[in-house]
Amino acid sequence: MPARRIKQSEKLLRIIEGLAEEIGVYLDYGKMRQRLHGSWDYETNFSKAIANAKRYGYLEIVEKDNKKSILITKKGRFRIWKPRIVKEWDGRWRLVGFDIPEKRRKKRDSFRTALRAMGFKQMQKSLWICPYDVSEEIEKVMDMLDLEYEIDYFIADAITNKEKYIDLFDLNQQK
Repeated sequence: MPARRIKQSEKLLRIIEGLAEEIGVYLDYGKMRQRLHGSWDYETNFSKAIANAKRYGYLEIVEKDNKKSILITKKGRFRIWKPRIVKEWDGRWRLVGFDIPEKRRKKRDSFRTALRAMGFKQMQKSLWICPYDVSEEIEKVMDMLDLEYEIDYFIADAITNKEKYIDLFDLNQQK
């Protein structure tokens, strides 16, 4: 399968995220343009990428200290989010149950995609299991998708049918 092509807005978000970590949450629009000069092919592409990212809800333009500043939204942070997981089993199980209504279907689908990315497997329709410590990542995703009230997260020392899940995650060598 060929690698996924990174869109201009995603490239821009990754650059802005890096600058935000280095400089601060609010990025002065003018300073950012100067700093990125040369990393974009044409000046219009940069402006177009900013406009597209704003239109999709990934960026917000705000006034900060009488200057135009750029802020990555929660939706933008989720767009470029990559889970950081240590795949080492500590003998505990992480379970996630959720009840996200149909009117929030896109967020529900995004949450399922995030669960798979973190290494979760589906037990039932809205009950998922994972043997790895993903507590921080779950908290980030719940915040980015505004799903704090629709999701329940459990950490269990014991579950029924343990061997079935040990085989599912191929944990036999880690027992």
